[in-house]
Amino acid sequence: MPYVGKKYINYAYSYQECKDMVELCKKAMTDLIDGQAQEYTIGSRQVKFLTLQQAQDMMNYFSSELRKYEIGTPPPRSVAVVFRDT
Repeated sequence: MPYVGKKYINYAYSYQECKDMVELCKKAMTDLIDGQAQEYTIGSRQVKFLTLQQAQDMMNYFSSELRKYEIGTPPPRSVAVVFRDT
């Protein structure tokens, strides 16, 4: 994740994608709390949606990514050490 021009750049998700995912997670959490979306069975297939904890974890992840964009946090730096025999 490069740090370009005092901006945090994440190639995995753009700023808008992070913003959209936070909104989707909020909606999913609301639906889970209301009991509207949990599990469906169609024929022999069964679909189980996110648990409340999974939705909260996803929202926390995308919120932190969004904050990185907003405040321009640089990624962690690494340092190489070369040992020399004298």
